[in-house]
Amino acid sequence: MPFSRAEGEWVDAAGSEPIAATSEDVLWSRAAELAQAAVVQEGLAFSTALVRQAMGVLAAGKHLLMVGPPGTGKTTLGALIARAAQTAGLCTGVTDTTGSSDWTPAETVGTYRLHPGDNTTLVFEPGQVVQAMQANRWLVIDELNRADIDRALGPLFTVLSGQPTTLPYLVPTEGGAVNVRIVPERIAASAPGTIILRHSWRLIATMNTLDRDVLFDISHALVRRFGYLHVPVPPSNDHLKLLQAKFPESGVLSDRFRALVSNTYLPLGPAITLDAAEYVSAQLRKDASLSPATAFAEAVELFIRPQLQGIMPELRAQAEQALEQIKVFHGDATDGEEVVSPAPNELDSPLLTSLGEMDPGA
Repeated sequence: MPFSRAEGEWVDAAGSEPIAATSEDVLWSRAAELAQAAVVQEGLAFSTALVRQAMGVLAAGKHLLMVGPPGTGKTTLGALIARAAQTAGLCTGVTDTTGSSDWTPAETVGTYRLHPGDNTTLVFEPGQVVQAMQANRWLVIDELNRADIDRALGPLFTVLSGQPTTLPYLVPTEGGAVNVRIVPERIAASAPGTIILRHSWRLIATMNTLDRDVLFDISHALVRRFGYLHVPVPPSNDHLKLLQAKFPESGVLSDRFRALVSNTYLPLGPAITLDAAEYVSAQLRKDASLSPATAFAEAVELFIRPQLQGIMPELRAQAEQALEQIKVFHGDATDGEEVVSPAPNELDSPLLTSLGEMDPGA
């Protein structure tokens, strides 16, 4: 049933009784407006629907896991949303971190360490996830599956689903040592040894889908704590507009980049193609004698071709064929300059041989 917001209430568009909005509903609505405005202001290629879905997952009480090809802006979107939430008053700040294979519960949950002023006494020191919970700072974890995250976050599975949990660490209180507890604010008030988890606290994480076969798996139990949002490559027209800002007067380069972003076998996020466009633009500014074709061919070798190594073997041949059809000029079209290329076996791809054999006048 559709609902729309009007004058502080959630109203059934069909005319039923209004559902009163809480003060937190208003904060979530404000955060969503700020996030959408930031996307427009920064010229990012995220659809309104994508941002709405991301904010909807978080407002519904879930944490957010964004997945997709490299370079689609997952980290940028996560940081943007978290800072919109901070501005709206849903959290006190944002903690950004990157998953690591070295993570254990000591780094994420906490562990005993020597007291700074007494090297004979052990005290509990919270890890960065628990620290973020204590301070009501949203946590943004980039490349979540680079860590053995089930092991690192295992002790927090229960609290991530909105239930209280007791950690195996003691802290001193006036009534004696007690276990550290993390309790959602809807359940209990503050008490010695208790960390109150605010209702609006969230964890946002990203995961690169091309790397997931070579990194750590994430269990269904953990995924269930998240809304799972795919961040796709933007439509080719939107993608091309971002790139054309780097070379607005060059139709030759526009044609080449249009072919690059329109291929369907090798999904390229804007961060990757913008790197290539930045390289082309910088090279042409520095050397007026350099042809656009040469600069583009170099950019393909430096930034695009390496992405082939992340594709499953059964799809790689199709991706190579798609790239072969992108007109990368060599020979006469590059003024006789040599485009330095890695050896074919370095990335296990024969793409260079194919590109080198293309008709330079095509």
